[in-house]
Amino acid sequence: KSLIIYLMLIYNLLGGNGMRANSFVGLFGQDMMAAITVTHGQPMWRDSYTNMLDNLKGKTHRLGKDLWTTFMTSVPISIGGSTVPTGCYVVGLHCDKEGNFSLAMLNASKAMKAGNMPFGAQNWKADVMTPLKLNKNVTKDSVQKMTMTLSANESDPMSGMFSLAWGPHTLTGAMKVMPANKDAAKSKKLTGAKKLTGAKKLTGAKKLTGAKKLTGAKKLTGAKKLTGAKKLTAPGGGK
Repeated sequence: KSLIIYLMLIYNLLGGNGMRANSFVGLFGQDMMAAITVTHGQPMWRDSYTNMLDNLKGKTHRLGKDLWTTFMTSVPISIGGSTVPTGCYVVGLHCDKEGNFSLAMLNASKAMKAGNMPFGAQNWKADVMTPLKLNKNVTKDSVQKMTMTLSANESDPMSGMFSLAWGPHTLTGAMKVMPANKDAAKSKKLTGAKKLTGAKKLTGAKKLTGAKKLTGAKKLTGAKKLTGAKKLTAPGGGK
């Protein structure tokens, strides 16, 4: 019984059961399938946080609540103009010295192997930084629980938006899906100049018309070999 109580105490100290928010975008068509998702805990907003924005400058911070915020994409995408390669990432929030915000993404496997955690000082180096725009006091109603949203445009599903809403503020970044261009890769493979029309390989002068190989004077008309006076008219030749 005492062991069970001890384990329960440890469990309560380290975590517990809780709900995590998730936003998901899936694209399915004849030539592609893509899935993008972000999962995160939801800390509660406090009005005092607005006055603390300047304290965030020059650092990477924890994003969300409980364990890591995670971001997963099955295809290369861009957020805020920065490319996010296919993969799974843990995510923090970076604010530079000028007060510009970015999602700081670290390869999830790398983070786990290195023992990186979202608690305390965040001194790790991000693999990807995606710029976000801070929009102050734009929400009609204050968003009490932090909410991250991925959305696709109806007119152009390959483009959309990442947004983070908390309190009266939002952070946003344009999102674009960038699937591998198979047609372009195929074209490059079949018509690559170096492979099919490379001058050195097909018409190289040294290989086909090299003077030394085909018309070299020493080999075909060398005087010493064909008309050498010493060999044909040597005074002592009759002996």
